[in-house]
Amino acid sequence: MKNSFWIAVAILVVILGLGIFYFSSCSGLSCSADSQKISQAVSFEKCVELGFPIMETSPRQCVAGEKVFIEQIAVIPTTTTTTTTTTSTTTSNTSNSNIRVTTPTSSSTVKSPLVVKGEARGTWYFEASFPVKLLDANGKVLAQAPAQAKSDWMTNDFVPFEATLTFTAPTTGIGTLVLSKDNPSGLPQNAGEIRIPVKFTGATTTAIACIRSGCSGEICSDQNQVSNCIYKPEFACYAKAKCERQMSGQCGWTQTSALSMCLSGK
Repeated sequence: MKNSFWIAVAILVVILGLGIFYFSSCSGLSCSADSQKISQAVSFEKCVELGFPIMETSPRQCVAGEKVFIEQIAVIPTTTTTTTTTTSTTTSNTSNSNIRVTTPTSSSTVKSPLVVKGEARGTWYFEASFPVKLLDANGKVLAQAPAQAKSDWMTNDFVPFEATLTFTAPTTGIGTLVLSKDNPSGLPQNAGEIRIPVKFTGATTTAIACIRSGCSGEICSDQNQVSNCIYKPEFACYAKAKCERQMSGQCGWTQTSALSMCLSGK
């Protein structure tokens, strides 16, 4: 009897261990419980991978329970690439671990001539300079010039730089200042850049307004778009939402707490 008791206890422990292992190892498409899938949805891509419904809005949105993930479609990307010898970064901020821009600041209004100032580590330069260019909202190059080091660049420390860009104000009203790491090797792992959104003064015309389109007004764009006219309840959420040009330069729905709650079904 005593041996039977301990055998039963051992079997129970094994069963409990297997249960804990199953639930703790659940990931991706192997998750079957909704609550587990929802907890694993941490981005638009992961939400789609887990099979949650996608709303064909502009931009698209994926709803996982009470969480709403918006597909990121932007002119200004944010990625980080790391190699064994250096770290290259693309970002929309005015500074990172390799470069700091003091002028202009993010989302500031600029005009020609535009003086760009800051400091970058010596590894950002090649032959005491690196490229700087100014783009309009459509990615067209308005001006480009090398940023020159103001002191000895053969160091890993920060070295001050300055560049001057002369340009004609575009019709888009907004644009992007791009400061790229000089990369004579051409290898992507050695590349890096920083992108700063700016606004233009003295633009020749007003930027094209964003409009609501689609059969149910669910698409925000700067031109009329044709949808499949299949109505979805969440389209009603856009009736009071604001359709306007975003910092990326593209038209889109301005995200608010009210819009997020409506889309999540609250």
